[in-house]
This record gives sequence, C-alpha cells and structure tokens, in this order.
Amino acid sequence: MQDTDLVVMAAGQTEDTGRIAATIRDASVPVLVIAEHGNKVMQSAEAAGYPLPSDALISLPAGQPMNEQIKGSLADKIGSWIIDHDREKRLAFSLAYPFVRRPLAKDAIQATAAQNAGVGVLVFIPGADMPVMTVNQVKMVLQIAAAYGEPLSKDRIKEIIPTIAGAFVCRGISRKIVSFVPAVGFLVKGGMGYLGTVAIGEAALTYFEQGGDIAGFAGVVSQAGGA
Repeated sequence: MQDTDLVVMAAGQTEDTGRIAATIRDASVPVLVIAEHGNKVMQSAEAAGYPLPSDALISLPAGQPMNEQIKGSLADKIGSWIIDHDREKRLAFSLAYPFVRRPLAKDAIQATAAQNAGVGVLVFIPGADMPVMTVNQVKMVLQIAAAYGEPLSKDRIKEIIPTIAGAFVCRGISRKIVSFVPAVGFLVKGGMGYLGTVAIGEAALTYFEQGGDIAGFAGVVSQAGGA
C-alpha cells in the first residue's frame, strides 16, 4: 500500500467487505466501495465490526443493466470522490482518467462561483468587485482547460488572459448598476456574481468537453463580450 494513492473496490454482499476496506484505511489509503444493495453492504460491514463511512460507498441500482446513463452517473460519482480525497493529485488523475475531468471542472466552477458571490456581497465600493471577479473567472477557465488536457505554457497564458479578461469585464459591466440599489444591492451583486460565474464555467466546460482549445474559447468569449 506504500505507493497507493486511492483504492476503488467492487464488492458483493459479503461480510469481508467492511474488513477489507478497514484494512486499506488503516494504511492511510482512502477507499471507495461500489456495490449493489448498498444498504445491505453497509449493514453487513457494521455487523462485522467494520462500519463503512457514509462517503465511502456508491450503491448501484440493483438488478439493472449498466446502460449509458448509469455508467455516466457512476463515472461522475467516482470522479467526484477522487478529487475530494486526493486534492493534491486531482489534476494528474484528470489527465490520466477522462471520467475525472467533468467532476474536477464542476468543482472549479462551484468553488469560484462561491468566491465571487462572497466578493459581490462583501465589496461595497461600486465597481470594485469587477477586477476580483474577473481574475477569479479567468483562473477558473484556465483550471477547466487544464482538466481537459489543454497545454498551458506561461507564454500561452500571457497571450490568452487579456482576451478572456477583457470580454468578461464587458459582460459584467451591468453588475455595477446594482451597486446603487439601496439595502439589497449587495445581495443582488452576490447572486449575479454567483450565477454569472456558473454560466461562464458551464460554457467553458461544454466547450472543452467537445474538444475545443483555449484559443478558440477566448475567441468565442471575446465575440460574446463585444456583442
């Protein structure tokens, strides 16, 4: 177990599941159990004296064939578990295993949207929130691009950032208006910061998932920002 980062194990309804998982955890290695009849597996592990943590089990629909929908949902859940339990190597996992890419991109979107919501609520000077939100959004797009294997050299980043940042600023000018709304303006800004960031992130995710590159995305966003 010395060189093991994570363990994902498929398990049946056996009393050994909890014991095996506990042995792996004792070696300081996170372990995820995938099984049908998840409740029964949890109960069996607990009865054997080796309870499974609630976040260490993914229960498959019992008796159903593995269609594309179930496969996609399972892949997303496993990918989400991986990035939650090995944040240091999650980008490496996304490059090695495509099913980790979407969960990693989603994580970047939600984290950045929450940041920008906080910026919108806490920054009271009209327009002062825009540079911070824009930097966060650009960083998010670069994170999503990296998750999908887009090579990002320092020179490439320097070339692309002004185009994306300029477009985001143009699209976000309307946010300044709500700074003048009495009492609830900061709440509106927070909501717009969150929703605007999610929209940009989802657009980037879709674009890169379809095989687009960072230069193409910059061009699309630039055209939208100037519209």
